[in-house]
Amino acid sequence: MKRWSIIIIVVAIVLSGLLFGIRYFDQPEEIEEFQLRIDGELIPDAETILQSGELYVSQSQIRSIPGLVSFQEGEGVHIFSVDRQTMLTIESDQVLINREPYGQNAGFLSNGEFYLSAKIVQDALGTPINWSAVKLGATLQSGSVSYAEYHVNGTLRLRTAPSSLASVVDILTPMSRVFVYERTLLDKEDWIFVVTASGREGYLQKKQVSLYENIDPIQRANKEFYEPILLAWDYFSENTALTYKLEPGIGLNVLSPTWFSLQKKEGNFSILDMGNETYRKWAAQQGYAIWGLFKNAFDPDWTKEMLRNPKQRLAVEEEIIRLAKAYRLEGINLDFENIYEEDRDYLSQFVRELFIMTREADLFLSMDVTRPGGSPNWSLCYDRRELANALDYIFLMAYDEYYAGGGESGPVASLPWTEESIQMMLEEVPAEQLVLGIPLYVRRWQEPLTGTGKARSKALTLNGVQSIIDERELTPVWDPGARQFKVSYEDEDGTYQIWLEDALSMYQRVQLIHEYQLAGFGAWRKGFETDSTWNNLYGFLSMGK
Repeated sequence: MKRWSIIIIVVAIVLSGLLFGIRYFDQPEEIEEFQLRIDGELIPDAETILQSGELYVSQSQIRSIPGLVSFQEGEGVHIFSVDRQTMLTIESDQVLINREPYGQNAGFLSNGEFYLSAKIVQDALGTPINWSAVKLGATLQSGSVSYAEYHVNGTLRLRTAPSSLASVVDILTPMSRVFVYERTLLDKEDWIFVVTASGREGYLQKKQVSLYENIDPIQRANKEFYEPILLAWDYFSENTALTYKLEPGIGLNVLSPTWFSLQKKEGNFSILDMGNETYRKWAAQQGYAIWGLFKNAFDPDWTKEMLRNPKQRLAVEEEIIRLAKAYRLEGINLDFENIYEEDRDYLSQFVRELFIMTREADLFLSMDVTRPGGSPNWSLCYDRRELANALDYIFLMAYDEYYAGGGESGPVASLPWTEESIQMMLEEVPAEQLVLGIPLYVRRWQEPLTGTGKARSKALTLNGVQSIIDERELTPVWDPGARQFKVSYEDEDGTYQIWLEDALSMYQRVQLIHEYQLAGFGAWRKGFETDSTWNNLYGFLSMGK
């Protein structure tokens, strides 16, 4: 009996050894179709072509890579990398990177689809891609997810399961690169699930690999102002005199003169230049950064025509950069308003293209937008989330809650409405990019005499309303709904109401900046303030919460 037991044990050992040997020396099955994995995920029916050992990826496949934004324009397409701030343009006859032609052998057409060299995809969009023409596979890292790179120690077999007896997927040579993604982490002490550089996946023993590097998702390299933004817009027209312009605002660090406006002459778009060199030199002496404001003349038809014509759009973009350099500006502030909602995506593309140009010129790029919701031409025309990806800062024009022509009296920007506006914006724009717009004006509302008409308003500066209060000896009354003081009075023409922008309302607005950790404030506008306005705003911002 004992003898048979020994024989059985010996036979079992021999069979196990034979089985292990077979498994150790077995070969992987060959695959017939090229496999592409993006961030470790297998892409079914990947649109790739191998030609002369080089890998080409279809335009459609490229557009599906996480973290990229694409914009179809005619027969061409623009692909924008948010995090790397580069733009790849594929046209019928050429490929461009940030508007510069790439050169020859960029790709080719196949069955009506453009296939682009994987090398260009990697160079233009910063998406590392490894492939093997022999093993018919590739791995692309979008930069949107974290992963770890390991190197293989010796010649190893990649297996279908965490067992030395499992089937072989691939044979890896010494120093082969393999990738481990968070979603594939295996809670098993001795094994690790990996994806190879050639697009295969399977298991290796942990002792067979060495960690080379942990790679975090790529974050956009933000261009940040050196301190909280304390900006005032400064209104200019073609005939503006400098008599009252060269007055410093204590605490301000950025001035945004309204120097540039879209114009159309003989069918071509250009920019009306109202810049002033004397003002520029004065601002530099005072230590202000200058972010020149460029507006679209608030003309929706002009804006549509310019945005939808690639050549005209480029001409405008190049001209605003030229003007920024000519006046030695530190930034550009876009004030594009009254835009058709159907041009929303074209506006975003315009900003993306300009963003790349401002990066190359080392300029800040910011834009003024209204709060979400509201009318098509004044609010729905902004894709705030997309704009935030292509801007350094977004200014929330937190005014007018009750506007001229609305027919109903009320504050320019009550505190609850302002806070709600901030909350709505933060759903689409990061706090560190959001700047709160503050009104330095009020509206005097005249109520209808008969009670059946609409209220009419007249805008007043802060000094203007103070003069009315002093002349009529008015006593402000607290409005708890608006969280502001208001004054009322009557004369032979009717009843009037004014919601005040005073030190208390300024303090409350600045407290919202602190509470929501915003990037600063932008005040509309310089010249509307009282003697104490800038001191108050600067002091409140310096105090903290």
